[in-house]
Amino acid sequence: MDPVVGYSILLGGLCCVVPGAFAAYRMSLPTVQVSEAASHVAKAQVGKFALTVCLLIVVFSQVEPLSGLFFFGTMAVVQLAYVVEPLLHRQYLSNLTRN
Repeated sequence: MDPVVGYSILLGGLCCVVPGAFAAYRMSLPTVQVSEAASHVAKAQVGKFALTVCLLIVVFSQVEPLSGLFFFGTMAVVQLAYVVEPLLHRQYLSNLTRN
């Protein structure tokens, strides 16, 4: 594999996973009131967006050459995994309850 493709895939994945991990951490903080929980979720999403933008700026300003196809392809696959995994998990749980 070409080294440019390899680090493009790695950086594309990291630009999705790191902000997602930050948001998951922020949303998992213990809360007492509903308004506090809503605040955690809002701050997590704003932080996720800001961290994604910062990471993209750093990658595009500091990394050259970069394979855009593999970078954005990996970002798309990781984002799709965030959607597909809960759907598959829901299907798995519904199959367990039927048996």
